[in-house]
Amino acid sequence: MTVSIDDAYIKEGFRSKRSSMYERVLNKLMALTKVWSKEKISMSVETEEQFAHLIDNCRIPVDDAYKQIKGRGCSEDNMVKSGNHAVLKILGDRLRSRSQPGKRGDKFKLGLVIEGGGMRGCVSAGMAAAIEHLGMQEAFDAIYGSSAGSLIGTYFVAGGGVQETHRFFLELLPKSGKTFIDTRRVIDMLRHSRKKELVPVLSLDRICRFMMEDDGAAALNWTSFAARNRHQPLNIVASSVERGRAVAMSSRKGYFEDLPSLLECLRASCYLPGIAGCSPVPVERWQGEERLERDRMVDAVVFEPIPYRSAVEDGCTHLLVLRTWPDEIPLPQSFLKIFERLLAPTCLSSFPRILDFLFEDRHSRVYGEDILRLNEAGKGSPFRGVHMLPLAVSKSEPVSQMELDHDQLLKGVVLGFAQAYNVLKVVAGEGKEEEDGLEVGARIFDALEQSAAIRESYTQ
Repeated sequence: MTVSIDDAYIKEGFRSKRSSMYERVLNKLMALTKVWSKEKISMSVETEEQFAHLIDNCRIPVDDAYKQIKGRGCSEDNMVKSGNHAVLKILGDRLRSRSQPGKRGDKFKLGLVIEGGGMRGCVSAGMAAAIEHLGMQEAFDAIYGSSAGSLIGTYFVAGGGVQETHRFFLELLPKSGKTFIDTRRVIDMLRHSRKKELVPVLSLDRICRFMMEDDGAAALNWTSFAARNRHQPLNIVASSVERGRAVAMSSRKGYFEDLPSLLECLRASCYLPGIAGCSPVPVERWQGEERLERDRMVDAVVFEPIPYRSAVEDGCTHLLVLRTWPDEIPLPQSFLKIFERLLAPTCLSSFPRILDFLFEDRHSRVYGEDILRLNEAGKGSPFRGVHMLPLAVSKSEPVSQMELDHDQLLKGVVLGFAQAYNVLKVVAGEGKEEEDGLEVGARIFDALEQSAAIRESYTQ
C-alpha cells in the first residue's frame, strides 16, 4: 500500500493544527529537546512491532525510536551464501536460460528497486554497475527508482554500464563543484523572502544538461532507452503534494514519451524543496493528444525513499533492492536533518498537509519501517507474498548526500559494486564465485580512472 495522508488524519489532525508555522517550529524543537527518563530507549529496535509500540504506546518521539534501527545485511546469511534465497534463484534461472524481458518462460515478475539519497546514490550506482557487469541486466522485468535512484535506473535501462557510472558520479558531478552543489546557498534560502528568484543549493538543471547534450560525456542514449523501456519499463517515483502520496511515473501511464518529458519526471523525483528550488515541479500525464491530469511533485523521499512499495503495487513477485545507507550503522537521527525544520516550511507553505507530515516525522517512520521490513525479507520472509533481497554495504562510513569529493564518491561506488558482486556471484556461474568483488571493482574503476586522466590530459 502506498504511503499517503489518510482521510482520518486530514479530518482529525490537520483541522486541529491552526497554529502558525513558527509556533509549530517552536513546538517541534521543544519536543526534540525533551528529556526522557524511564521511557528512554537503550535497546536495538529489531521489528516493526517494536518500532510501532515505542511510538504509538510509549509516546517516544519518532526520531528517538528511529535512531535505534540498524540495517541487517543479507550477505552473511546462509540462505544468501548458498544462493537459496528466492530472488537469487530466479536470477540464476534467468541467467542460465538467457531469457529476455517480455519473453519469459516463467510466471514471475522481477523488479529492480533503487534507493537514492543525493550523492549517496553513488553506492547504488556501483551496485547497478555490478549487476550489468555480471550479465544480469536482462533478468529484470521492471525498474523502480526514487530520487537519485531514478537517474541510476534511467542509465540502467539505457544500458550505460560501468562507463556511465564512472562518468556521471566520478567525472562530471565532482568537477561541476559549486555550480552543481553550493551549501552556502542554504543561508540565502532562509533569509530571503523572494526565494523563487534565488539560485538553488543543488542545480538539477546541471544534471539535465549533462543528459541532453548530444556530444556530452553523460548524454543519455534516447534511442537505446526507448527501445529497452518498452519491455523493461522505468518507473520514476516522486511525491505528489496535491494528492499526498507517492506516484510512480512511467511511459505506459503517459508521463513521458521523449527526453524532455522524461527529464521533467526525473527532476520531480529529485526535487527536494528548499534544496533544489522552491516551487514543486508540474508534471503532466497524457494519452495521445489528451491531457489526463496535471500534478505538482517533489522528491520521492517524502513518501517513498525506497520504492519497493510501488513495485509491490505494480505486481512484482520478486525484488532486488539496492540500498544506500550502510548496514550496522544507526540510521540518521533526523533523516533529512534541517530540511523539515527550516527549509520545507519556507517552500511548502501552500501545502500544510505535507508540512504536518514532515513535522511529525512520518517520513522518518516510513524509512524506519522500510529498513525493518527489508531486514526480515533478507532472511527469507516475504512481504505481502513478495520476495525481497536487500543489498547494502557493511559498516562503512555513509556518503554524504551533498558529497562532491572525488575520492569519497569513488569509495562509495567501488564498495557498492563489491557488495552486489559478492552477493550475486553465487548464481552468476563461469567461475565468478572465486573472485572477490572488491578486487574486481577496484580493477575496473582503476582502469576507468586512468582513462579519464588520459582524456583530461589531451583536453588541457
